[in-house]
Amino acid sequence: MQAIRTLTRPPRNPTPPRQPDSDHRSAFPRLGHRPALDGVRGLAILGVLVVHTNTFGGWPNLIPGGHLGVVVFFVLSGFLITTLLLEEYEATGNISLRGFYLRRAARLLPALLLLLPFHALVWGFRVSPTEVALSILPVVLYVSNIVRANAMIPLYGTSWTWSLAVEEQFYMGWPPLLRWLLSKRWGLWIPMLACLAVIIFSCSFRAVYANEPLWHGYLYYATESRIDGLAFGCLAALVLWQVTRHPIDPHTRLGAAVQWCLRLPGGTRWLEIAGWLGLIWLGYSYRVYDNHLNETFSFAFPTAALAAVMVVLAVVTRPTGWLARLLSNRVLVRFGMLSYGLYLWNLLPIQAWRIFYEERPGRLATAGCLVVTYIAAELSFRFVERPIIRWAKSKTKGDKQTKDDKNPPRSGR
Repeated sequence: MQAIRTLTRPPRNPTPPRQPDSDHRSAFPRLGHRPALDGVRGLAILGVLVVHTNTFGGWPNLIPGGHLGVVVFFVLSGFLITTLLLEEYEATGNISLRGFYLRRAARLLPALLLLLPFHALVWGFRVSPTEVALSILPVVLYVSNIVRANAMIPLYGTSWTWSLAVEEQFYMGWPPLLRWLLSKRWGLWIPMLACLAVIIFSCSFRAVYANEPLWHGYLYYATESRIDGLAFGCLAALVLWQVTRHPIDPHTRLGAAVQWCLRLPGGTRWLEIAGWLGLIWLGYSYRVYDNHLNETFSFAFPTAALAAVMVVLAVVTRPTGWLARLLSNRVLVRFGMLSYGLYLWNLLPIQAWRIFYEERPGRLATAGCLVVTYIAAELSFRFVERPIIRWAKSKTKGDKQTKDDKNPPRSGR
């Protein structure tokens, strides 16, 4: 009996069962695929398409500020790329640069390489093969924005690739830098300060020369004057990650205020209100800020980036809110999914019309060019982009995916 009592006696210092983490990881899951972000991307590409129908086609100037859709693209790229890198670091303790660059190459290069032969064929009727080749080379090297900003050589029909070059230069610098900063165990405050410094420098640089019309071309295309859109997106991702994964001490006044404002899910209603205000401001900016106005460079660029940040944070933190539902409608989502192809192909049909007919297309012809653009983007997505993206993900699955990775988000365009 004594032996039985001894065997059944509970231990003196029982080990309590492990409790789940008290942070917000369970309340704020991995980003995954958010249709509303495709909708934001759809609004961005629609702005670019419509403004190009006036600049190069025959439609009226409906939204002079549609070029600000590129700013929205930049914010989305910075936010998504940074979030993906942070998720990979949290899951594996490292960031695979090999996997990152393989996925980026698979996402960007095939569709671009599909377009360039058609571009060379069309422009071969206007200029010599040497001039066509020289205009394509900066595109492949992702330096067309530098060439265009400094007016080095003529870019026959390829100057629109400047934004792709800015993004690629961002991809070359930010992931290695973030990986190095995270490896130092300094937390996220140093990356945040780095993003803030880039934003301040870029905005100040534009503000200094915004009233000099001769500088407008440089300010529009140069990396140092457009990188702030990407930095805004990176900063938003870092702040959201810091607040949700490593919340500020709620016993302090600042921590209590942050926790009250961002408490999931109820407190995020303030972010949704901010998101609606951001969407309204983007619509107003589309309608007002032509790229020739001084205020566009000093005021519209940073405020549009901030408005895009507000929209992105609203739909991410409140995926079932009214704003996310609005931006998740099928039309916007489909345009967002095809946005990269639409951006690549949107000018070539209009350029072909102007080369062959030696005049600007009328309204009906411009609409026909848009239809051709959509068909080309759809075919490119179905038969070129999507199969290669799946192949690249299968090749890099071991580098970053965990059991939670079921619907990885589309980043960039």
